[in-house]
Amino acid sequence: MNGTDLRRRRDALGLSRDKLAQQLGVGSNTIYKWETFRCPMEHGRLLDLALSAIEAERAAGREGE
Repeated sequence: MNGTDLRRRRDALGLSRDKLAQQLGVGSNTIYKWETFRCPMEHGRLLDLALSAIEAERAAGREGE
């Protein structure tokens, strides 16, 4: 997972940086820094898993539960 992947997946989910940050428990500035390669993603695999869970919830129609 890199910043470009994160941005593409966030856009596909229709989430703002603020909304994704809230769901992940990080600051929106952190999302910005990851997407623009200003800060390394130390746990890219965990981020990938979290995004996969959000995508699965959306697909199942359980957004926001």
